Amino acid sequence: MKKFTYIYIVLVYKNHKDLQSFFKTLDTPNAKVIVVNSFYDQDSKKLIEEIALRNNADFIDIPNKGYGFGNDTGLKYALNNYDFDFAIVNNADIEIKKFNAAKIATYSKDAIYAPKIKTKSNKDQNPFIINYSSFFRYIYYQGCKKQSKALQYFPILINGVIRRVFNLFVNLLGLNHLKIYSFHGSFFLIGKEALEKIYPLYLHEMFLYQEEHYLARKAYLNNVNTYFIPQDIEIKHFEDGSIDFNNKVLGKHMSDSYIIYYEFFNN
Repeated sequence: MKKFTYIYIVLVYKNHKDLQSFFKTLDTPNAKVIVVNSFYDQDSKKLIEEIALRNNADFIDIPNKGYGFGNDTGLKYALNNYDFDFAIVNNADIEIKKFNAAKIATYSKDAIYAPKIKTKSNKDQNPFIINYSSFFRYIYYQGCKKQSKALQYFPILINGVIRRVFNLFVNLLGLNHLKIYSFHGSFFLIGKEALEKIYPLYLHEMFLYQEEHYLARKAYLNNVNTYFIPQDIEIKHFEDGSIDFNNKVLGKHMSDSYIIYYEFFNN
């Protein structure tokens, strides 16, 4: 098998322009990209495949069965076809602002690493949750079951305050390599040892949303640590990072996914 330090898994659905922009900012040494196309139509597939092959990336076309299924398919392909130190799972709609490849290459291969991620409106998306609280997770679960916005808002607001204070100290003191519980799924690294330990990373019944909760819990229960490395990697994520709780369709999808996650680990 050919050896790389980094293998990128880039899941794409329909939008070839994001993928094109991603390749323009990619400058990671000794890296290979695997583009996973969640099929939308033949026209978009053709454009995405052309961009992938033009950039010396591997291309996989799969049915659109969601975020978890798509990324797990890409990771399985990587494990079967390459030797590598780290897999990087990322959305196409990101820009890599900083990537300290030499330092990251020295890190443990039995862990997950989360970078600094800023949205286009300059919101921090990492860390997602710093410390796990069974109480807050239960409150949110009840909010999803009862479709209660108050019960859903409460843990989100508390977590938001904790995250802001945490990031304030991180930025002021230049802290790095901090142990956290969970992270945003738009960009993260997982060492090969950790990947082999917990693959598949996702529960495929969760088609969209809340996958971060499932992966964080699975990693924790399998003794795979997660570290926040904001001084080593900085990512620009071209979304606003907002959750629209007034969108009933979106709210229903998020609640359904969270219920599946929670009951999987607590029943």
